Amino acid sequence: MNSFSFSRKFNDSHFFSEHSKLMSLKSKLESQGLNDLVRTNPNSLGLSFPNHLLTHHVSELELSSYDPNPKGSEATRLAIWESVQKKGGHGSPHDLILTSSTSEAISFILKMLTNPGDEILVPAPGYPLFESIAALENVRVIEYPLVEHQLGDWQYSLDSIQERYSTKTKLVVFVSPSNPTGSILQANEWRNICQWSKQTKIPLLVDEVFADYFFSKYESQYFYPQQSEFLSFVINGISKSLALPQWKLAWIHVQGEETLKQKAISSLELIADTYLSVNSTIQKLLPNLLRWSPLVQNQIRNRLSRNLFFLEELFGEDTNWKIHITKAGWHLCIEHLGSLYTHSEDLCIEILKKTKVFCHPGEWYSFPKDRMVMVLSLLVPEEEFQSGMRELKSFFK
Repeated sequence: MNSFSFSRKFNDSHFFSEHSKLMSLKSKLESQGLNDLVRTNPNSLGLSFPNHLLTHHVSELELSSYDPNPKGSEATRLAIWESVQKKGGHGSPHDLILTSSTSEAISFILKMLTNPGDEILVPAPGYPLFESIAALENVRVIEYPLVEHQLGDWQYSLDSIQERYSTKTKLVVFVSPSNPTGSILQANEWRNICQWSKQTKIPLLVDEVFADYFFSKYESQYFYPQQSEFLSFVINGISKSLALPQWKLAWIHVQGEETLKQKAISSLELIADTYLSVNSTIQKLLPNLLRWSPLVQNQIRNRLSRNLFFLEELFGEDTNWKIHITKAGWHLCIEHLGSLYTHSEDLCIEILKKTKVFCHPGEWYSFPKDRMVMVLSLLVPEEEFQSGMRELKSFFK
Protein backbone atom coordinates (compact mmCIF):
# COMPACT_ATOMS: atom_id res chain seq x y z
CA MET A 1 0.00 0.00 0.00
CA ASN A 2 1.28 3.48 -0.87
CA SER A 3 2.00 5.80 2.03
CA PHE A 4 0.49 9.29 2.00
CA SER A 5 2.74 12.27 1.33
CA PHE A 6 2.41 15.89 0.38
CA SER A 7 4.00 17.29 -2.74
CA ARG A 8 7.79 17.25 -2.60
CA LYS A 9 7.85 20.98 -3.30
CA PHE A 10 6.75 21.61 0.28
CA ASN A 11 9.92 20.03 1.56
CA ASP A 12 11.91 22.92 0.07
CA SER A 13 13.28 25.36 2.60
CA HIS A 14 12.23 28.54 0.75
CA PHE A 15 8.61 27.89 1.74
CA PHE A 16 9.51 28.00 5.42
CA SER A 17 11.71 31.07 5.91
CA GLU A 18 9.70 31.91 9.03
CA HIS A 19 11.54 29.02 10.70
CA SER A 20 14.88 30.86 10.50
CA LYS A 21 16.66 31.74 13.73
CA LEU A 22 16.01 35.45 13.19
CA MET A 23 12.27 35.02 12.67
CA SER A 24 12.04 32.68 15.66
CA LEU A 25 13.73 35.28 17.84
CA LYS A 26 11.45 38.01 16.51
CA SER A 27 8.39 35.95 17.46
CA LYS A 28 9.71 35.48 20.99
CA LEU A 29 10.50 39.17 21.49
CA GLU A 30 7.43 40.75 19.90
CA SER A 31 5.52 40.86 23.19
CA GLN A 32 8.31 43.04 24.63
CA GLY A 33 7.91 45.63 21.90
CA LEU A 34 10.06 45.80 18.77
CA ASN A 35 10.94 48.52 16.32
CA ASP A 36 10.28 46.70 13.04
CA LEU A 37 12.16 48.60 10.32
CA VAL A 38 11.01 46.41 7.43
CA ARG A 39 7.26 47.06 7.57
CA THR A 40 5.78 47.96 4.19
CA ASN A 41 2.02 47.68 4.61
CA PRO A 42 0.93 51.28 3.97
CA ASN A 43 -2.42 50.66 5.69
CA SER A 44 -0.69 50.06 9.04
CA LEU A 45 1.80 52.89 8.61
CA GLY A 46 -0.52 55.88 8.31
CA LEU A 47 -0.44 55.95 4.51
CA SER A 48 -3.84 54.52 3.61
CA PHE A 49 -6.00 55.55 0.67
CA PRO A 50 -8.45 58.05 2.23
CA ASN A 51 -11.28 56.01 3.71
CA HIS A 52 -13.94 58.66 3.13
CA LEU A 53 -13.17 58.62 -0.59
CA LEU A 54 -13.42 54.83 -0.71
CA THR A 55 -16.71 54.92 1.17
CA HIS A 56 -18.11 57.60 -1.11
CA HIS A 57 -17.23 55.79 -4.33
CA VAL A 58 -18.47 52.42 -3.05
CA SER A 59 -21.80 53.99 -2.08
CA GLU A 60 -22.33 55.07 -5.69
CA LEU A 61 -21.91 51.57 -7.13
CA GLU A 62 -24.55 49.05 -8.15
CA LEU A 63 -23.05 45.95 -6.54
CA SER A 64 -25.63 43.23 -7.09
CA SER A 65 -24.82 42.60 -10.78
CA TYR A 66 -22.09 40.28 -12.07
CA ASP A 67 -20.97 40.23 -15.70
CA PRO A 68 -17.58 38.47 -15.75
CA ASN A 69 -15.04 39.12 -18.47
CA PRO A 70 -11.96 36.86 -18.29
CA LYS A 71 -9.64 39.71 -19.32
CA GLY A 72 -11.31 42.14 -16.91
CA SER A 73 -14.05 44.68 -17.53
CA GLU A 74 -13.57 46.93 -20.54
CA ALA A 75 -14.12 50.11 -18.50
CA THR A 76 -11.45 49.08 -15.99
CA ARG A 77 -8.93 48.15 -18.67
CA LEU A 78 -9.57 51.44 -20.44
CA ALA A 79 -8.89 53.39 -17.22
CA ILE A 80 -5.68 51.43 -16.63
CA TRP A 81 -4.66 51.91 -20.23
CA GLU A 82 -4.90 55.67 -19.91
CA SER A 83 -2.34 55.53 -17.09
CA VAL A 84 -0.11 53.20 -19.12
CA GLN A 85 -0.21 55.63 -22.05
CA LYS A 86 0.80 58.52 -19.81
CA LYS A 87 3.91 56.54 -18.88
CA GLY A 88 4.78 55.95 -22.54
CA GLY A 89 3.17 52.57 -23.23
CA HIS A 90 1.93 51.69 -26.72
CA GLY A 91 -0.82 49.33 -27.82
CA SER A 92 -4.44 49.26 -26.66
CA PRO A 93 -6.63 48.23 -23.71
CA HIS A 94 -7.09 44.89 -25.48
CA ASP A 95 -3.46 44.09 -24.60
CA LEU A 96 -4.27 44.06 -20.86
CA ILE A 97 -5.22 41.09 -18.70
CA LEU A 98 -6.43 41.78 -15.16
CA THR A 99 -5.36 39.57 -12.24
CA SER A 100 -5.89 39.68 -8.49
CA SER A 101 -2.21 40.40 -7.78
CA THR A 102 1.15 40.67 -9.49
CA SER A 103 2.04 37.32 -7.90
CA GLU A 104 -0.92 35.79 -9.70
CA ALA A 105 0.14 37.58 -12.89
CA ILE A 106 3.57 35.95 -12.66
CA SER A 107 1.92 32.59 -11.99
CA PHE A 108 -0.33 32.95 -15.05
CA ILE A 109 2.64 33.79 -17.26
CA LEU A 110 4.58 30.78 -15.98
CA LYS A 111 1.58 28.51 -16.59
CA MET A 112 1.51 29.73 -20.17
CA LEU A 113 5.23 29.59 -20.98
CA THR A 114 6.73 26.73 -19.00
CA ASN A 115 6.70 22.99 -18.49
CA PRO A 116 7.92 21.18 -15.33
CA GLY A 117 11.70 21.41 -15.09
CA ASP A 118 12.03 24.57 -17.17
CA GLU A 119 14.00 27.53 -15.86
CA ILE A 120 13.48 31.27 -15.45
CA LEU A 121 16.17 33.86 -14.82
CA VAL A 122 15.66 36.34 -11.97
CA PRO A 123 17.92 39.17 -10.75
CA ALA A 124 20.10 38.90 -7.65
CA PRO A 125 20.16 40.63 -5.26
CA GLY A 126 16.38 40.58 -5.39
CA TYR A 127 13.14 39.80 -3.64
CA PRO A 128 12.76 36.05 -2.95
CA LEU A 129 9.08 35.81 -3.93
CA PHE A 130 9.86 34.56 -7.45
CA GLU A 131 11.42 31.39 -6.10
CA SER A 132 8.23 30.43 -4.26
CA ILE A 133 5.97 31.20 -7.23
CA ALA A 134 8.22 29.27 -9.60
CA ALA A 135 8.38 26.27 -7.24
CA LEU A 136 4.58 26.10 -7.15
CA GLU A 137 4.64 25.93 -10.96
CA ASN A 138 7.39 23.24 -10.90
CA VAL A 139 9.85 25.65 -12.48
CA ARG A 140 13.46 26.24 -11.41
CA VAL A 141 14.84 29.70 -10.65
CA ILE A 142 18.32 30.62 -11.88
CA GLU A 143 19.73 33.87 -10.53
CA TYR A 144 21.66 36.28 -12.72
CA PRO A 145 23.73 38.87 -10.87
CA LEU A 146 23.17 42.59 -10.94
CA VAL A 147 26.51 44.26 -11.60
CA GLU A 148 27.90 46.43 -8.81
CA HIS A 149 29.59 49.19 -10.80
CA GLN A 150 30.71 50.85 -7.58
CA LEU A 151 30.08 49.92 -3.98
CA GLY A 152 26.33 49.86 -3.45
CA ASP A 153 25.37 50.77 -7.05
CA TRP A 154 23.64 47.76 -8.60
CA GLN A 155 22.78 47.73 -12.31
CA TYR A 156 21.28 45.38 -14.87
CA SER A 157 23.60 43.89 -17.47
CA LEU A 158 22.89 41.81 -20.57
CA ASP A 159 26.25 40.11 -20.09
CA SER A 160 25.05 38.66 -16.77
CA ILE A 161 21.95 37.27 -18.43
CA GLN A 162 23.91 35.75 -21.30
CA GLU A 163 26.16 33.94 -18.84
CA ARG A 164 23.20 32.26 -17.12
CA TYR A 165 20.68 31.34 -19.81
CA SER A 166 20.41 27.85 -21.26
CA THR A 167 18.17 25.75 -23.51
CA LYS A 168 15.83 25.37 -20.50
CA THR A 169 15.37 29.13 -20.04
CA LYS A 170 11.80 30.18 -20.81
CA LEU A 171 11.64 33.68 -19.31
CA VAL A 172 13.91 36.46 -18.04
CA VAL A 173 12.53 38.54 -15.16
CA PHE A 174 13.36 42.17 -14.41
CA VAL A 175 12.15 44.17 -11.42
CA SER A 176 12.48 47.84 -12.23
CA PRO A 177 12.67 49.58 -9.83
CA SER A 178 14.22 46.63 -8.06
CA ASN A 179 13.39 45.47 -4.56
CA PRO A 180 15.45 45.96 -2.42
CA THR A 181 18.33 47.58 -4.32
CA GLY A 182 16.33 50.37 -5.99
CA SER A 183 18.06 49.55 -9.29
CA ILE A 184 16.40 50.47 -12.58
CA LEU A 185 16.67 49.36 -16.17
CA GLN A 186 18.52 51.80 -18.41
CA ALA A 187 16.94 52.57 -21.78
CA ASN A 188 20.00 51.64 -23.84
CA GLU A 189 20.43 48.35 -21.95
CA TRP A 190 16.75 47.55 -22.46
CA ARG A 191 17.12 47.99 -26.22
CA ASN A 192 20.03 45.55 -26.23
CA ILE A 193 18.07 43.08 -24.10
CA CYS A 194 15.11 43.26 -26.50
CA GLN A 195 17.38 42.46 -29.45
CA TRP A 196 18.83 39.53 -27.52
CA SER A 197 15.30 38.35 -26.70
CA LYS A 198 14.43 38.35 -30.41
CA GLN A 199 17.57 36.38 -31.29
CA THR A 200 17.19 33.78 -28.54
CA LYS A 201 13.37 33.59 -28.60
CA ILE A 202 13.21 34.08 -24.84
CA PRO A 203 10.35 36.30 -23.53
CA LEU A 204 10.88 39.09 -20.99
CA LEU A 205 8.90 40.07 -17.89
CA VAL A 206 9.21 43.48 -16.21
CA ASP A 207 7.72 43.98 -12.75
CA GLU A 208 6.99 47.71 -12.39
CA VAL A 209 5.15 47.83 -9.06
CA PHE A 210 7.48 50.53 -7.66
CA ALA A 211 7.62 52.64 -10.83
CA ASP A 212 5.58 55.46 -9.29
CA TYR A 213 8.19 56.01 -6.59
CA PHE A 214 11.33 57.38 -8.21
CA PHE A 215 13.38 59.76 -6.10
CA SER A 216 13.38 63.21 -7.67
CA LYS A 217 17.02 63.24 -8.83
CA TYR A 218 16.42 60.07 -10.86
CA GLU A 219 12.93 60.73 -12.27
CA SER A 220 14.30 61.61 -15.71
CA GLN A 221 15.72 58.08 -16.04
CA TYR A 222 12.29 56.44 -16.09
CA PHE A 223 11.02 54.96 -19.36
CA TYR A 224 8.21 52.55 -20.09
CA PRO A 225 9.71 49.17 -21.12
CA GLN A 226 8.23 48.88 -24.60
CA GLN A 227 8.93 45.80 -26.76
CA SER A 228 7.78 44.90 -30.28
CA GLU A 229 10.57 42.59 -31.49
CA PHE A 230 9.50 39.34 -29.82
CA LEU A 231 7.36 38.93 -26.66
CA SER A 232 7.31 40.67 -23.28
CA PHE A 233 5.06 41.36 -20.32
CA VAL A 234 4.86 44.38 -18.01
CA ILE A 235 3.04 43.86 -14.71
CA ASN A 236 1.79 46.37 -12.17
CA GLY A 237 -1.03 46.80 -9.68
CA ILE A 238 -2.77 48.98 -7.11
CA SER A 239 -1.08 47.47 -4.05
CA LYS A 240 1.72 50.04 -4.36
CA SER A 241 0.38 52.62 -6.82
CA LEU A 242 -2.78 53.33 -4.77
CA ALA A 243 -1.66 51.88 -1.41
CA LEU A 244 -4.54 49.40 -1.65
CA PRO A 245 -3.05 45.92 -1.13
CA GLN A 246 -6.35 44.75 0.39
CA TRP A 247 -8.33 45.37 -2.82
CA LYS A 248 -6.33 42.89 -4.90
CA LEU A 249 -6.05 44.13 -8.47
CA ALA A 250 -3.14 43.97 -10.89
CA TRP A 251 -2.61 43.70 -14.62
CA ILE A 252 -0.44 42.23 -17.35
CA HIS A 253 0.43 44.35 -20.37
CA VAL A 254 1.23 41.95 -23.22
CA GLN A 255 3.61 43.29 -25.90
CA GLY A 256 5.50 41.98 -28.88
CA GLU A 257 5.28 40.74 -32.45
CA GLU A 258 1.59 40.74 -33.36
CA THR A 259 1.05 37.00 -33.93
CA LEU A 260 2.88 36.05 -30.76
CA LYS A 261 1.16 38.79 -28.80
CA GLN A 262 -2.31 37.63 -29.80
CA LYS A 263 -1.46 34.00 -28.99
CA ALA A 264 -0.24 35.08 -25.56
CA ILE A 265 -3.34 37.19 -24.92
CA SER A 266 -5.70 34.36 -25.85
CA SER A 267 -3.73 31.90 -23.69
CA LEU A 268 -3.74 34.22 -20.68
CA GLU A 269 -7.45 34.86 -21.23
CA LEU A 270 -8.10 31.12 -21.04
CA ILE A 271 -6.13 30.86 -17.79
CA ALA A 272 -7.92 33.89 -16.34
CA ASP A 273 -11.30 32.44 -17.38
CA THR A 274 -10.46 29.27 -15.44
CA TYR A 275 -9.99 31.21 -12.18
CA LEU A 276 -12.05 34.43 -12.59
CA SER A 277 -10.20 35.69 -9.54
CA VAL A 278 -10.57 39.46 -9.87
CA ASN A 279 -13.31 40.88 -7.68
CA SER A 280 -15.95 42.77 -9.64
CA THR A 281 -16.32 45.51 -6.99
CA ILE A 282 -12.74 46.75 -7.34
CA GLN A 283 -13.08 46.66 -11.11
CA LYS A 284 -16.08 48.96 -10.89
CA LEU A 285 -14.32 51.21 -8.39
CA LEU A 286 -10.96 51.56 -10.10
CA PRO A 287 -11.72 54.25 -12.73
CA ASN A 288 -12.73 56.61 -9.91
CA LEU A 289 -9.90 55.60 -7.60
CA LEU A 290 -7.20 56.22 -10.19
CA ARG A 291 -8.06 59.92 -10.16
CA TRP A 292 -6.71 60.08 -6.60
CA SER A 293 -3.38 58.45 -7.34
CA PRO A 294 -1.37 61.75 -7.13
CA LEU A 295 -2.73 62.36 -3.61
CA VAL A 296 -1.80 58.87 -2.42
CA GLN A 297 1.57 58.73 -4.13
CA ASN A 298 2.69 62.17 -2.98
CA GLN A 299 2.18 61.36 0.70
CA ILE A 300 4.17 58.16 0.25
CA ARG A 301 6.95 59.92 -1.67
CA ASN A 302 7.22 62.51 1.10
CA ARG A 303 7.68 59.77 3.72
CA LEU A 304 10.28 57.99 1.59
CA SER A 305 12.25 61.17 0.91
CA ARG A 306 12.27 62.34 4.52
CA ASN A 307 13.50 58.99 5.80
CA LEU A 308 16.18 58.78 3.14
CA PHE A 309 17.34 62.32 3.95
CA PHE A 310 17.58 61.46 7.66
CA LEU A 311 19.59 58.33 6.87
CA GLU A 312 22.03 60.25 4.68
CA GLU A 313 22.50 62.83 7.42
CA LEU A 314 23.03 60.17 10.09
CA PHE A 315 25.52 58.03 8.18
CA GLY A 316 26.82 60.38 5.50
CA GLU A 317 30.20 61.15 7.11
CA ASP A 318 30.71 57.75 8.75
CA THR A 319 33.22 55.71 6.74
CA ASN A 320 32.14 52.52 8.54
CA TRP A 321 28.82 52.61 6.71
CA LYS A 322 27.74 52.55 3.09
CA ILE A 323 24.26 53.60 2.02
CA HIS A 324 23.56 51.73 -1.19
CA ILE A 325 22.34 53.88 -4.07
CA THR A 326 18.57 53.63 -4.43
CA LYS A 327 16.90 55.34 -7.36
CA ALA A 328 13.32 54.34 -6.60
CA GLY A 329 11.13 52.11 -4.46
CA TRP A 330 10.22 51.62 -0.82
CA HIS A 331 13.39 49.89 0.42
CA LEU A 332 16.98 50.75 1.14
CA CYS A 333 20.11 48.70 1.74
CA ILE A 334 22.78 49.84 4.16
CA GLU A 335 26.06 48.05 4.74
CA HIS A 336 28.42 48.04 7.70
CA LEU A 337 32.02 47.81 6.52
CA GLY A 338 34.72 45.94 8.39
CA SER A 339 32.36 44.06 10.71
CA LEU A 340 33.62 41.09 12.73
CA TYR A 341 30.50 39.09 11.87
CA THR A 342 30.67 36.51 9.06
CA HIS A 343 26.94 36.20 8.26
CA SER A 344 24.49 39.06 7.88
CA GLU A 345 21.73 37.03 9.55
CA ASP A 346 23.92 36.52 12.63
CA LEU A 347 24.46 40.27 12.73
CA CYS A 348 20.72 40.99 12.53
CA ILE A 349 20.09 38.49 15.33
CA GLU A 350 22.54 40.30 17.61
CA ILE A 351 21.06 43.68 16.71
CA LEU A 352 17.59 42.41 17.55
CA LYS A 353 18.74 40.92 20.85
CA LYS A 354 20.50 44.05 22.06
CA THR A 355 18.46 46.90 20.57
CA LYS A 356 15.01 45.38 19.82
CA VAL A 357 15.41 46.70 16.27
CA PHE A 358 14.37 44.30 13.53
CA CYS A 359 15.86 44.48 10.03
CA HIS A 360 16.32 41.92 7.27
CA PRO A 361 19.75 40.44 6.52
CA GLY A 362 21.02 40.96 3.00
CA GLU A 363 21.59 37.23 2.51
CA TRP A 364 17.80 36.73 2.42
CA TYR A 365 17.89 38.75 -0.81
CA SER A 366 20.91 36.93 -2.28
CA PHE A 367 23.55 39.39 -1.18
CA PRO A 368 26.75 37.54 -0.26
CA LYS A 369 26.44 36.25 3.31
CA ASP A 370 29.75 37.78 4.35
CA ARG A 371 28.67 41.30 3.42
CA MET A 372 26.92 42.98 6.33
CA VAL A 373 24.03 44.34 4.30
CA MET A 374 20.79 45.17 6.08
CA VAL A 375 17.52 45.78 4.23
CA LEU A 376 15.16 48.46 5.58
CA SER A 377 11.81 49.95 4.69
CA LEU A 378 11.68 53.68 4.06
CA LEU A 379 7.93 53.54 4.63
CA VAL A 380 8.21 53.28 8.44
CA PRO A 381 6.85 56.39 10.26
CA GLU A 382 9.63 58.93 10.67
CA GLU A 383 9.83 58.98 14.46
CA GLU A 384 10.11 55.19 14.63
CA PHE A 385 12.53 55.11 11.71
CA GLN A 386 14.82 57.71 13.25
CA SER A 387 14.78 56.02 16.65
CA GLY A 388 15.55 52.64 15.09
CA MET A 389 18.39 53.94 12.96
CA ARG A 390 20.02 55.68 15.94
CA GLU A 391 19.84 52.41 17.86
CA LEU A 392 21.31 50.57 14.89
CA LYS A 393 24.22 52.95 14.64
CA SER A 394 24.88 52.86 18.39
CA PHE A 395 25.04 49.05 18.29
CA PHE A 396 28.43 49.26 16.57
CA LYS A 397 30.02 51.74 18.99
